[in-house]
Amino acid sequence: MAIKLEDAVTVVQKEIRDLRAKYETIAETEEQDPIMVEGETSTGYYCQLMADPKDVAKILLEYDYPVWRVLE
Repeated sequence: MAIKLEDAVTVVQKEIRDLRAKYETIAETEEQDPIMVEGETSTGYYCQLMADPKDVAKILLEYDYPVWRVLE
């Protein structure tokens, strides 16, 4: 069964919209428990820190993370 390009684009766009809406909801919510964020510093060291989910969601939206996450 072949999937049409238009159908695939529709599915991808819906996923991006849904993920963006999820992050926007988190960014607008008050009083949340901190979450652990893991990553690597610009100098290559491993890092873990506790962060407010609202701040993390705002950063993800600023850098258009939903697009990159879905297209990954």
